[in-house]
Amino acid sequence: MKSRIQVSLVKCNPVRLLVLVLACSASDIFAGINAASGATPPQGKKVVGLAPVSTVQIQMPDQTIHDFGQDYQASMTNQLTQSGKYIVSSPLQAPESGPASSLISDKLAQNPAQYVWNGSSTPVATVKVDVEALDFSSDSKGDRMFYGFDERFDTPFNNGGPGIQNEFPLRLFNPDEPSWFGNTFQQKGVVPMDSRSGLDLGDGFEIDALMVWMNVKYASYRSELHLQLELDSPVGAMPQIHETRMVNVQGSGFYFDVVGGYEGYSAGITLARTDAMSKALKSAIDGSYSALDRALASFPLMARIDGILEDGTILLGTGLNSGILAGIQYQLATGASAEAGEGVIVQVTSSVPSGSIGKVVSGSLASLRAGQLLQQVTAVASMHVAESSNTAPAVVDSTQLPPTNIPQINLNGWVPTITQLEAFAISLEKSIFLPYRIWRYFMYDQSFHKTADLQPVGVSYSTPWSLKGESWAAKVGLASSNTSQEVSPAVAPVVAIIDSGIDYNHPVTHDSLWTNSNPWKDPQGRQDHYGWDFISEDSHPFDDGYHGTQVASVVLGVMPQAKLMPLKIFNPWGVTSSGAIDAAFTYAVDHGAQIIVCAWATNVDSKAIEAGVAYAHDHGVSVVAAAGDLGMNMTQTQYYPAVLSEKYDNVLTVTGVDAQDHLLNTIQRIANYDPNSVLLAAPSQDIPVAEPRSQYTKDTSTGLAAAMVAGALARYQGADVSYQQGIAQLLQDADLVPGLMPYVRSGLRLHIRR
Repeated sequence: MKSRIQVSLVKCNPVRLLVLVLACSASDIFAGINAASGATPPQGKKVVGLAPVSTVQIQMPDQTIHDFGQDYQASMTNQLTQSGKYIVSSPLQAPESGPASSLISDKLAQNPAQYVWNGSSTPVATVKVDVEALDFSSDSKGDRMFYGFDERFDTPFNNGGPGIQNEFPLRLFNPDEPSWFGNTFQQKGVVPMDSRSGLDLGDGFEIDALMVWMNVKYASYRSELHLQLELDSPVGAMPQIHETRMVNVQGSGFYFDVVGGYEGYSAGITLARTDAMSKALKSAIDGSYSALDRALASFPLMARIDGILEDGTILLGTGLNSGILAGIQYQLATGASAEAGEGVIVQVTSSVPSGSIGKVVSGSLASLRAGQLLQQVTAVASMHVAESSNTAPAVVDSTQLPPTNIPQINLNGWVPTITQLEAFAISLEKSIFLPYRIWRYFMYDQSFHKTADLQPVGVSYSTPWSLKGESWAAKVGLASSNTSQEVSPAVAPVVAIIDSGIDYNHPVTHDSLWTNSNPWKDPQGRQDHYGWDFISEDSHPFDDGYHGTQVASVVLGVMPQAKLMPLKIFNPWGVTSSGAIDAAFTYAVDHGAQIIVCAWATNVDSKAIEAGVAYAHDHGVSVVAAAGDLGMNMTQTQYYPAVLSEKYDNVLTVTGVDAQDHLLNTIQRIANYDPNSVLLAAPSQDIPVAEPRSQYTKDTSTGLAAAMVAGALARYQGADVSYQQGIAQLLQDADLVPGLMPYVRSGLRLHIRR
């Protein structure tokens, strides 16, 4: 399991920055005072056995793999050592064999204060660390991005294990292919009134005259680390202590980021976020020391008898340079009342570099022998009270780090500079449109409202929303199909939309939203009532672009009774990750979706996409996939998940046609095709769609054709009808269009007959 870091964008001003600087300075001062005051513990140093931290890897925004497990091991070892309170032990060393007198140097034997031997170390506790979550979130609203992993949605692609890889990292701008998903998530409109505007308010302190468009911003971030610490006392300790402690460390602050759209500025974003992420997570790792320090306070000092000299001097293995104070008393840590040695007390008389020197002050020396384990007397008495704590629930330990500002990195050469005049023009434009931007800003990342805010205005379609009035509706059987049949909410088909989210407050989609009957609450109190945002890692899968809302509205236009499950994996620029993709498929299947819609396509042969499709196949869930809109013959250039229909029979791949049943071919959209993997064609040109903020328009893409087929499949496939039966019947009812034979298997075009 794992940990996380999140970021929200805040509008910065000089006063706030000054307050933050002062807060950080004050926290640094107090941290120094605390470190100084706790440097020398009264009883001496405790030996801690820190087990190797299992590999915890994260792929950074620059595509490099960073092992934070090694970071944690090094950081914790250093802090435990530097505190002056602990010794980090190597594997337990057994005392040397032979007469006790041979353990010490003959030269120094006559001077007890300088005894030297190969002292052993017995940890007061062995600590095993499991990283449950490790994440970093930057920015806010639609620009928010989540990196790392958490305990809720870990997958083989983001669980911190070895060999992880994000198949869709940020990359340099390629004008021929602006994203990993072609032109599916293209910007619509002109800045600042485009489909992504409204995301800039609160981006932080702007540095005009440096960079193009939103330039460099002083962006906020949030980081989180979730650990499970398992502490075990040595075998033979009395009582045997096992403590599980859940440690949550949160950090936040500001750093310089680059904005303006991922396509043109991903190089600068990559550099800025990699730097900020590394430093923020390092800070979170450092912050977990205090939790371990508190946990170790309850464990008593331990020692091992390394040797007993002829004069009764006892050589105690308490760890090299442990500095155990004279007067500390130990007793046998066996816990067996009948064993010889019961009641024997060994008291420390002095400490030497090899360990401690002791003598028996109560009981018989004859009952002691080399290799026996001793335990601090005062702690033993108090620990008997807590003997039943072995079954106690895990302790939750939360630490909030002080706000930390990350210095600006050098972005020269990474982001194009502009002139002062250009910067002024941008600033003026943003000032003029400020009221509009404020309004747009609050339309994003909303909670679900009990009632839709706006009602349809000037919409000529029947209620509920339907596509029956279109000229092509009769051709595909939509005009004559029965859309008024009553469907019980308990059996209404659940269609998962894995996309850019859904505007679930739109009048078209509002009453058709799937609701989770058993929501899960994460450590921050967020619940997945209506799906999840896997790219921002929050509970608001709201569409801050337009694509997901379009797809959802077409599904409802064909099957008004469908229930929509919004699963957001794309931000407004079409950026996603392998972990988000795989987690979304798993969520859809596990939460009862009968149909999954993938109204997008990529030429990346993605293991994450195939893993999701395979999981759906194994659980009887169909996947409707768009062929894509780049005019490619997929027998030559494969697009996923579209081509997976040849391997998995639950995948129904759809391409688009115009009103004349010709393969879609417009200025911006040319349908991909393949007579092997494409099973069906459907109308895809000038389809009426809903868009965020209660808007309506017409759009063109194979993604809308896939949405139309998904709505049709929802009529055929239900709780008592398998995906094999549903897809087979849908294809059987389709029309044969001879002109589509070179592009679609069997030349089939959608025709709804129920």
